[in-house]
Amino acid sequence: MTEPTNSTDVVDELTTDHREVAALLDELLETSDPATRRDMADTAITELVRHSVAEEMYVYPAMREHLPDGEKTVEHDVEEHKDLERTMKELEGCDAQDHRFMELVRQLRGALHHHATDEENEQFPQLRARIPGEKLVQMRDQVQTAKKLAPTDVEGWKKLGAWASSAGIPAQAQDAYKHVLTQAPNDRQANEALGLVELNGKWVTEIESYKARGYVEYDGEWMTPAQAQAAQAEAANDQARKDAEQRARDAESATRDAEKKAADAEARAKKAESSSYSYPTYWGGYGYGVTTWPAGTAPAPVFTPKSQIPVTRPGR
Repeated sequence: MTEPTNSTDVVDELTTDHREVAALLDELLETSDPATRRDMADTAITELVRHSVAEEMYVYPAMREHLPDGEKTVEHDVEEHKDLERTMKELEGCDAQDHRFMELVRQLRGALHHHATDEENEQFPQLRARIPGEKLVQMRDQVQTAKKLAPTDVEGWKKLGAWASSAGIPAQAQDAYKHVLTQAPNDRQANEALGLVELNGKWVTEIESYKARGYVEYDGEWMTPAQAQAAQAEAANDQARKDAEQRARDAESATRDAEKKAADAEARAKKAESSSYSYPTYWGGYGYGVTTWPAGTAPAPVFTPKSQIPVTRPGR
């Protein structure tokens, strides 16, 4: 493949890939020697696989983030990659002298043309419009590295998965290990990397393995039924203790409220009694006097005989 220059970015890199593989397939269609056809087809397949892997690792995430309807665009492109992969797989297994061989080459050439046209005319210009130039150059370097690691067999996919994991791109690592399982379903490294466990000679999810062994899930953890029962009892006892403590706090609070209300009532009664008391008033007339006292406290009336009341007569 063409060596990049410092002035190129990821769009240049991917466009060059499209053009070079298309040119190789065009040359293949003009070749009559079966051995040469086989070699050229294998080279085209290898380059397309490397291109697709690198694109899905670094370019499609950027499309999802920066392009309008990015998720939908990437889904469309991934489907086109799958179509290419299906054709490449058939071509890889087809003898170069088989009459179907050249038909598959033409089919691959047409699918590549359609895919490249979509990307180069619609998606790549949007990438350049929405992503800073220095980022596009950085993506070019990432794509170049990924293409060097891109696999063509089981061991290659496993190496790519391990590299993607160490590079902190777990989604791509999972994709790589899933590719391994399409060719080697019982590969231990790939299964374990995908979180599967071996049970009775089969690879299953961790949850499936727990269920198969009779475990139950309780409070986000898997355990035996006996452990779950004990945990439930412990939780119930803990809740009962908390409820009892809360009831005690509520009763204590209610007692304090009752005592405060009683004290407030007593204070109001004393205040009312104090405000209802009035000092005694005396008034009188000839021969008697009347004193007014608060109800229930007045002493017996006192009458003064008329003879004892001094009288001042006029002229004396």
